[in-house]
Amino acid sequence: MNAVNEKFTTKLETLSLEYAPIKAALNCINTKDPRTQLHGVNVKFLPNYQARICSTNGSMLFIAVSEINLDISQSDYDFWVGTEITIPEHSIPKLANKTKYIEIEELTGDQWRIGNNLFSPLTMPFPDVSKVIPSQNELDQRTPMPAQFNYDYLMLGRKALNECLGLKRTDNPFLEQFGDNVAIMHYPRVKHAQVLIMPQRKERAVDFEVFPRSYI
Repeated sequence: MNAVNEKFTTKLETLSLEYAPIKAALNCINTKDPRTQLHGVNVKFLPNYQARICSTNGSMLFIAVSEINLDISQSDYDFWVGTEITIPEHSIPKLANKTKYIEIEELTGDQWRIGNNLFSPLTMPFPDVSKVIPSQNELDQRTPMPAQFNYDYLMLGRKALNECLGLKRTDNPFLEQFGDNVAIMHYPRVKHAQVLIMPQRKERAVDFEVFPRSYI
């Protein structure tokens, strides 16, 4: 599957996506990984004037929903549903935090515009996030269990969620832990933005030793 769905045969209208989820997603990419699909932010058009915003560094996944500001009929918008592109990190403008929307437009099949920047979508398919995000049934069968995590990932996940939701940098989300299974970072009653983080495997966790009794 190409990064740009082949059903696009005509020039798109200009879309306006919420900027906060796109900016927040930049916290969870990995530009040093040889897998180029991890070098940007994935946008997938959903029904009802919404878009799924995703990014991953290979060990954590940011996912959120952006509202689309577009004056067009639902039947015309349905033509885009299911199409996705991955925007290279270096192409995403760094705008003020109070910026509400950012424009995105297809110029040709491999040439797009976001804000004032032109870009070509990354060509490698973005990872299938449905394999990472558990269903409610799967979640109900998992036992809450503490795990060991990369501290940097926890801080990046918190930063991403707080930027996406417009919260204070010091606000702390919940982290639902399930042992060796993926953990879910979230805020209560917020369903449209989460960060999923893989725990460190036991053999990779830092060894722990008690404080020497001779120094007590």
